[in-house]
Amino acid sequence: MEHRQDMVKSWADPSALGNICIGLLLLAQWGFFTGITGPATGIVLLPWLLTAIPVIFVIVFIQFRLGDFVGGTVNGLLGIVLMGQGAVKGIIALLFILYGKDMPPTYGADAGLTDALPLLCAFVVLLAAGFLSGLGQSKIQAICVWVAAVGFLLMALASLGINPVLGLVGGCCMLVIGLWLFYAGIALLLNGAAGKSLLPLGKPFGKK
Repeated sequence: MEHRQDMVKSWADPSALGNICIGLLLLAQWGFFTGITGPATGIVLLPWLLTAIPVIFVIVFIQFRLGDFVGGTVNGLLGIVLMGQGAVKGIIALLFILYGKDMPPTYGADAGLTDALPLLCAFVVLLAAGFLSGLGQSKIQAICVWVAAVGFLLMALASLGINPVLGLVGGCCMLVIGLWLFYAGIALLLNGAAGKSLLPLGKPFGKK
Protein backbone atom coordinates (compact mmCIF):
# COMPACT_ATOMS: atom_id res chain seq x y z
CA MET A 1 0.00 0.00 0.00
CA GLU A 2 2.83 2.38 0.89
CA HIS A 3 4.61 1.54 -2.37
CA ARG A 4 1.44 2.33 -4.29
CA GLN A 5 1.09 5.73 -2.59
CA ASP A 6 4.73 6.55 -3.37
CA MET A 7 4.16 5.64 -7.00
CA VAL A 8 1.13 7.94 -7.23
CA LYS A 9 3.06 10.80 -5.62
CA SER A 10 5.86 10.34 -8.14
CA TRP A 11 3.57 11.13 -11.06
CA ALA A 12 4.17 14.53 -12.61
CA ASP A 13 1.47 17.16 -12.25
CA PRO A 14 -0.28 17.37 -15.65
CA SER A 15 -1.88 20.77 -14.98
CA ALA A 16 0.33 22.62 -17.47
CA LEU A 17 -0.57 20.24 -20.29
CA GLY A 18 -4.24 20.33 -19.34
CA ASN A 19 -4.36 24.11 -19.34
CA ILE A 20 -2.58 24.36 -22.67
CA CYS A 21 -4.77 21.72 -24.34
CA ILE A 22 -8.08 23.19 -23.19
CA GLY A 23 -6.89 26.72 -23.85
CA LEU A 24 -5.98 25.78 -27.42
CA LEU A 25 -9.33 24.07 -27.97
CA LEU A 26 -11.24 27.09 -26.72
CA LEU A 27 -9.16 29.51 -28.77
CA ALA A 28 -9.59 27.33 -31.86
CA GLN A 29 -13.30 28.10 -31.63
CA TRP A 30 -12.83 31.87 -31.66
CA GLY A 31 -14.61 32.21 -35.00
CA PHE A 32 -17.63 30.25 -33.81
CA PHE A 33 -17.76 32.02 -30.44
CA THR A 34 -17.72 35.44 -32.09
CA GLY A 35 -20.23 34.52 -34.80
CA ILE A 36 -17.77 34.87 -37.69
CA THR A 37 -18.03 31.21 -38.69
CA GLY A 38 -21.11 29.03 -38.89
CA PRO A 39 -22.26 25.53 -37.92
CA ALA A 40 -19.67 23.91 -40.20
CA THR A 41 -17.07 24.94 -37.62
CA GLY A 42 -17.96 21.79 -35.69
CA ILE A 43 -16.70 19.67 -38.58
CA VAL A 44 -13.52 21.71 -39.01
CA LEU A 45 -12.77 21.38 -35.29
CA LEU A 46 -13.04 17.58 -35.28
CA PRO A 47 -9.29 16.93 -35.83
CA TRP A 48 -8.44 19.18 -32.88
CA LEU A 49 -11.12 17.77 -30.62
CA LEU A 50 -10.57 14.10 -31.39
CA THR A 51 -6.82 14.33 -30.82
CA ALA A 52 -6.98 16.44 -27.66
CA ILE A 53 -9.87 14.83 -25.77
CA PRO A 54 -8.08 11.48 -25.13
CA VAL A 55 -5.12 13.45 -23.76
CA ILE A 56 -7.46 15.37 -21.46
CA PHE A 57 -8.96 12.08 -20.25
CA VAL A 58 -5.49 11.02 -19.07
CA ILE A 59 -4.85 14.44 -17.52
CA VAL A 60 -8.09 14.38 -15.55
CA PHE A 61 -7.41 10.83 -14.35
CA ILE A 62 -3.96 11.80 -13.07
CA GLN A 63 -5.26 14.97 -11.42
CA PHE A 64 -7.84 13.02 -9.45
CA ARG A 65 -5.21 10.43 -8.54
CA LEU A 66 -3.02 13.24 -7.22
CA GLY A 67 -5.91 14.66 -5.21
CA ASP A 68 -6.43 17.75 -7.38
CA PHE A 69 -10.20 17.50 -7.44
CA VAL A 70 -10.69 21.15 -8.42
CA GLY A 71 -8.41 20.89 -11.46
CA GLY A 72 -9.80 17.49 -12.37
CA THR A 73 -13.38 18.75 -12.14
CA VAL A 74 -12.79 21.90 -14.19
CA ASN A 75 -10.73 20.10 -16.84
CA GLY A 76 -13.25 17.27 -16.98
CA LEU A 77 -16.12 19.71 -17.43
CA LEU A 78 -14.45 22.03 -19.94
CA GLY A 79 -12.20 19.55 -21.72
CA ILE A 80 -14.25 16.37 -21.84
CA VAL A 81 -17.93 17.20 -21.41
CA LEU A 82 -18.03 20.54 -23.24
CA MET A 83 -15.54 19.65 -25.95
CA GLY A 84 -16.81 16.08 -26.19
CA GLN A 85 -20.37 17.08 -26.98
CA GLY A 86 -19.01 19.54 -29.52
CA ALA A 87 -17.10 16.70 -31.19
CA VAL A 88 -20.20 14.51 -31.28
CA LYS A 89 -22.22 17.33 -32.84
CA GLY A 90 -19.51 17.77 -35.45
CA ILE A 91 -19.64 14.06 -36.27
CA ILE A 92 -23.43 14.19 -36.58
CA ALA A 93 -23.23 17.16 -38.95
CA LEU A 94 -20.55 15.40 -40.99
CA LEU A 95 -22.67 12.25 -41.30
CA PHE A 96 -25.64 14.25 -42.55
CA ILE A 97 -23.42 15.83 -45.21
CA LEU A 98 -21.84 12.51 -46.24
CA TYR A 99 -25.24 10.89 -46.68
CA GLY A 100 -26.68 13.91 -48.46
CA LYS A 101 -29.37 14.49 -45.86
CA ASP A 102 -30.72 17.74 -44.48
CA MET A 103 -30.86 18.39 -40.77
CA PRO A 104 -34.37 18.10 -39.31
CA PRO A 105 -35.97 21.56 -39.33
CA THR A 106 -36.36 21.55 -35.55
CA TYR A 107 -32.80 20.37 -34.88
CA GLY A 108 -31.43 23.79 -33.91
CA ALA A 109 -34.27 24.62 -31.53
CA ASP A 110 -34.25 21.14 -30.00
CA ALA A 111 -30.49 21.27 -29.51
CA GLY A 112 -30.77 24.67 -27.86
CA LEU A 113 -33.39 23.50 -25.39
CA THR A 114 -31.37 20.37 -24.66
CA ASP A 115 -28.16 22.33 -24.07
CA ALA A 116 -29.69 25.01 -21.85
CA LEU A 117 -29.92 23.14 -18.54
CA PRO A 118 -26.48 21.48 -18.79
CA LEU A 119 -25.00 24.91 -19.52
CA LEU A 120 -26.73 26.29 -16.43
CA CYS A 121 -25.31 23.40 -14.40
CA ALA A 122 -21.85 24.21 -15.75
CA PHE A 123 -22.40 27.80 -14.63
CA VAL A 124 -23.03 26.65 -11.05
CA VAL A 125 -20.07 24.26 -11.03
CA LEU A 126 -17.68 26.92 -12.30
CA LEU A 127 -18.89 29.41 -9.70
CA ALA A 128 -17.85 26.96 -7.00
CA ALA A 129 -14.64 26.00 -8.80
CA GLY A 130 -13.66 29.64 -9.16
CA PHE A 131 -14.15 30.20 -5.44
CA LEU A 132 -11.98 27.20 -4.60
CA SER A 133 -9.34 28.27 -7.12
CA GLY A 134 -9.20 31.70 -5.55
CA LEU A 135 -8.73 30.27 -2.08
CA GLY A 136 -6.05 27.76 -2.96
CA GLN A 137 -4.33 28.99 -6.10
CA SER A 138 -4.87 32.38 -7.71
CA LYS A 139 -7.47 35.12 -7.54
CA ILE A 140 -6.74 35.94 -11.19
CA GLN A 141 -7.59 32.36 -12.07
CA ALA A 142 -10.74 32.60 -9.96
CA ILE A 143 -11.87 35.70 -11.85
CA CYS A 144 -11.23 34.02 -15.21
CA VAL A 145 -13.16 30.93 -14.14
CA TRP A 146 -16.04 33.16 -13.05
CA VAL A 147 -15.94 34.90 -16.43
CA ALA A 148 -16.28 31.45 -18.02
CA ALA A 149 -19.19 30.74 -15.67
CA VAL A 150 -20.91 33.90 -16.87
CA GLY A 151 -20.22 32.73 -20.42
CA PHE A 152 -22.05 29.47 -19.74
CA LEU A 153 -24.96 31.37 -18.22
CA LEU A 154 -25.26 33.67 -21.23
CA MET A 155 -25.02 30.76 -23.67
CA ALA A 156 -27.72 28.96 -21.71
CA LEU A 157 -30.01 31.97 -21.99
CA ALA A 158 -29.27 32.21 -25.72
CA SER A 159 -30.02 28.49 -26.09
CA LEU A 160 -33.44 29.14 -24.58
CA GLY A 161 -34.07 31.63 -27.38
CA ILE A 162 -33.98 34.73 -25.19
CA ASN A 163 -31.48 36.68 -27.31
CA PRO A 164 -28.83 35.28 -29.69
CA VAL A 165 -26.52 38.20 -28.87
CA LEU A 166 -26.14 36.74 -25.38
CA GLY A 167 -24.57 33.67 -26.97
CA LEU A 168 -21.97 35.80 -28.72
CA VAL A 169 -21.10 37.61 -25.49
CA GLY A 170 -20.93 34.26 -23.72
CA GLY A 171 -18.60 32.98 -26.42
CA CYS A 172 -16.29 35.93 -25.85
CA CYS A 173 -16.24 35.01 -22.16
CA MET A 174 -15.06 31.54 -23.15
CA LEU A 175 -12.21 33.12 -25.09
CA VAL A 176 -11.14 34.89 -21.89
CA ILE A 177 -10.78 31.60 -20.02
CA GLY A 178 -9.08 30.11 -23.09
CA LEU A 179 -6.44 32.85 -23.05
CA TRP A 180 -5.93 32.45 -19.32
CA LEU A 181 -5.60 28.67 -19.52
CA PHE A 182 -3.05 28.92 -22.30
CA TYR A 183 -1.05 31.53 -20.38
CA ALA A 184 -1.31 29.59 -17.12
CA GLY A 185 -0.18 26.39 -18.83
CA ILE A 186 2.90 28.09 -20.28
CA ALA A 187 3.61 29.71 -16.90
CA LEU A 188 3.35 26.39 -15.04
CA LEU A 189 5.62 24.77 -17.60
CA LEU A 190 8.31 27.47 -17.43
CA ASN A 191 8.09 27.99 -13.68
CA GLY A 192 8.25 24.27 -13.01
CA ALA A 193 11.23 23.74 -15.30
CA ALA A 194 13.11 26.73 -13.90
CA GLY A 195 12.25 26.03 -10.29
CA LYS A 196 11.23 29.64 -9.77
CA SER A 197 8.52 32.08 -10.80
CA LEU A 198 9.27 33.40 -14.28
CA LEU A 199 5.68 34.17 -15.23
CA PRO A 200 3.34 35.30 -12.44
CA LEU A 201 0.12 33.42 -11.82
CA GLY A 202 -1.24 35.58 -9.02
CA LYS A 203 -1.84 34.82 -5.37
CA PRO A 204 -4.83 33.38 -3.51
CA PHE A 205 -7.47 35.58 -1.94
CA GLY A 206 -6.26 37.25 1.21
CA LYS A 207 -2.60 37.30 0.18
CA LYS A 208 -0.78 40.30 -1.24
